[in-house]
Amino acid sequence: MLETETSAAILDLDRVVRRFDARSTPAVNGVSLTLAEGELLALLGPSGCGKTTLLRTIAGLEMPDAGRVILAGQVVAEAGGPSVPPERRKLGMVFQDYALFPHLTVQQNVAFGLTKLRKQAPAIARERVIEALELVGLTGLEKRYPHELSGGQQQRVALARALAPKPTLVLLDEPLSNLDAQVRRRLRQEIRQILKAAGASGVLVTHDREEAMAIADRVAVMREGRLEQLDSPEVLYWQPASRFVASFVAQVNFLPAWRRGDGWMTEVGPYLGEVVQPIQPAADGQESGEFCLRQDDCDLVPDGAGGAIILDRQFLGREYGYTVRLESGRLLQVTTGIETAIAPQTPVRLQIVAPRLQWFPAVHPEGGAIAATPLEMAAS
Repeated sequence: MLETETSAAILDLDRVVRRFDARSTPAVNGVSLTLAEGELLALLGPSGCGKTTLLRTIAGLEMPDAGRVILAGQVVAEAGGPSVPPERRKLGMVFQDYALFPHLTVQQNVAFGLTKLRKQAPAIARERVIEALELVGLTGLEKRYPHELSGGQQQRVALARALAPKPTLVLLDEPLSNLDAQVRRRLRQEIRQILKAAGASGVLVTHDREEAMAIADRVAVMREGRLEQLDSPEVLYWQPASRFVASFVAQVNFLPAWRRGDGWMTEVGPYLGEVVQPIQPAADGQESGEFCLRQDDCDLVPDGAGGAIILDRQFLGREYGYTVRLESGRLLQVTTGIETAIAPQTPVRLQIVAPRLQWFPAVHPEGGAIAATPLEMAAS
């Protein structure tokens, strides 16, 4: 008999570790987090960061090498202990490739898990299928086959199938990655609305920061198997806990800065505004580091003696996006309002207009040198 925990949470991960080779770094390395009932969580990070392995461990497709997985107060997996198999964890799964049966209709696909796996009575199964299809906006398409549907409709069938059994937790593995950009933007909002309307709790895996921030209530940023930061989308964007989170989530520029008197000096001039220290502060007395510059934190002023030059300009609808090369060769990405249109190869001067900037120490707390961003490597 598996242990039952007293907990109001739908999901608890307690120092979970999963490794595939005893000599290599764990794919998941000591991850702990809690998911409340009705909450949507995104696991966000680059390829190879461990997010999919963590999702598979929650689902029961991987066993933890250390730590525990607790679902609705029940320990369903523990290193060295018994494990509840995936089909008994009351989970709904939405896959990247939809995994629909091509020879079954929409109605039959949604009903499959109810009748074949959970042995629901036919009348109850029919009622749940109707409810699920209405929830995802596919009423009237019950008799169609998957090949008669668009990609977005197929994904909604997969979501309806996952929700029909009223699972404890819905797991979504890169559910929108096979769709084109326009459909993806529309569906990410639909997915959030559908899950919230169903009162479902969910864990979403994605490498797309916009997708994570649009769908999830909280986002867990992962890096090399570890949890780098877990916060709301707003906190992640405005208060990144590390240089990695700032770069990956907010797609910022990094500009060297050093203290001078009551202010700070940078390559583009002095800065006298508020400076926010990172959550993990630098060593006492450290006075050199980098400012985290968002793309709209600077104004561009044409100036023959400015020292910077416009390399490229892109029209982005309501704004222009510029690639600017500083005198040192460092590249910055800057956006301005549509009223500012500066031609490529124009010399410019940058003015920092942000009233507050976040500052990171020149060296990570672990003591290693800061890795260059792709733009910085291109500039070197």
